[in-house]
Amino acid sequence: MVARKIRKTDPHLCAAIEKEVLRQQQTLALIASENIVSAAVTSRGMGAPEIKIIGDGIVAVLQHPGDARVANRVRGTMRELCNEFPMATGAG
Repeated sequence: MVARKIRKTDPHLCAAIEKEVLRQQQTLALIASENIVSAAVTSRGMGAPEIKIIGDGIVAVLQHPGDARVANRVRGTMRELCNEFPMATGAG
């Protein structure tokens, strides 16, 4: 309801608010992804540089929803990381 009122009175303000909300959502997603991803990547031997690459990929996909080129580029980058840092096999 409030968004409708703002949109009617000042569409530029509404666009700025929507852009800021999206930026904050992306920031929160990045923070959450680092917390979730860190345990999985450290067990593969990845460190901070690789976590940044993963976070950058997540942000790129969030900034370009539905963009197949971006998704494919990020998918390729993630595949390269997984190949470079394979999952550890059980100690025997």
